[in-house]
Amino acid sequence: MQSSHFPGQPAEGSILNTALLDQYRSRKSNLLERLINAYLEEAPKSFQALRKAVEAGDLEAVRMNAHALKSTSYNLGAMRLSKMCQEIEVSAARGNENAIADVMTRIGPECFDVEQALCSELYQLKKKPETYRAPETELDDEWN
Repeated sequence: MQSSHFPGQPAEGSILNTALLDQYRSRKSNLLERLINAYLEEAPKSFQALRKAVEAGDLEAVRMNAHALKSTSYNLGAMRLSKMCQEIEVSAARGNENAIADVMTRIGPECFDVEQALCSELYQLKKKPETYRAPETELDDEWN
């Protein structure tokens, strides 16, 4: 996975690539807000589907769900999460269930951190922060 078309890389330890988010922010109005809202709606579902596929031992479904979460995470600058998903995707293609299990122990907290960072970005985008309320999903408690 190459990222040369995005300026800069996230700083060591950063959850999101803010240079990428800045590109979205400078484009069409509300683009970043719409992208974040779509991600916050879909990513928890993708994570749950991934987890269920791992539990069922369905390596093809693991590969497909990891690929979907990898791509959407990458597109919003969640590079560490995207890399974890790529590790799962490759491990599923190779049939390496131990490697998948290893990454799955770390991916839930990373998903939660990405969600929180994106909610913070949404907060910053709002004109009246005091009225901002993070989008609720029934999966908020399901990252771990």
